[in-house]
Amino acid sequence: MGLGFKDYNLEKNALDALKDGQVKLSTQNLYGTYMPDGVAAQKIGGKNYIFTANEGDAREWGDYVDTGSYTFPGTKYKIDSILNSERDGLEAGKNYIYGGRSFSIWDAETMEQVYDSGSDFEKITGKLFPDAFNSSNNKTELDSRSGKKGPEPDDIKVMKVNGKTFAFIGLERISGIMMYDVTDIENVKFYDYINVRNFAGNDIATSGDLAPEGLSLVEAKDSPTGNPLLLVANEVSGNVRVFEISGK
Repeated sequence: MGLGFKDYNLEKNALDALKDGQVKLSTQNLYGTYMPDGVAAQKIGGKNYIFTANEGDAREWGDYVDTGSYTFPGTKYKIDSILNSERDGLEAGKNYIYGGRSFSIWDAETMEQVYDSGSDFEKITGKLFPDAFNSSNNKTELDSRSGKKGPEPDDIKVMKVNGKTFAFIGLERISGIMMYDVTDIENVKFYDYINVRNFAGNDIATSGDLAPEGLSLVEAKDSPTGNPLLLVANEVSGNVRVFEISGK
């Protein structure tokens, strides 16, 4: 079942799609294909929900790559796009890009989208790390991923902590973990963003945690500390980070 498309013409979905050395989100005549990498399921309030980390991914088979390029009118700036002719269900004349730069919540029975984090990830990372905004996971260069897939939410896990339910989302490019309170599906709230990357590092060995690829949760009853744990496997730095969750 398809998940539909994210409309970047809408203000709530504004993004930074231009590699122009600035932190500048705006609406664009683009449509995102969610193409989630990590997926989780959780029952909340008696209903089952699907959670997706909307990374997006091109097909790469040997020398074949199904990525095109869209140039923004009146500019020199380009963004990686999907080749409409090679995908079913894409409308001619519309510009589709990989991913949603967000996480979404879907009704597990109807697959209707009940929540999407919109522009949150870019707004939050742009405010906290303006000099490293949309940088890659192996090089700190401002805006280097804006013309591609932005922060690239890669994995997502959901767990109840002290009576509340939280979603944890790993950002593969700029790195770090987004944490949202999803206890009330109709009132999802950003809770925290933790990034222990050292943006001043000269190489992988001195740059801290790079590229969270896989997340795993340990419930309090199974934890050696008595508190829930979040385990993060970082692909580029090659390490595992363990966070203790208080939920206070």
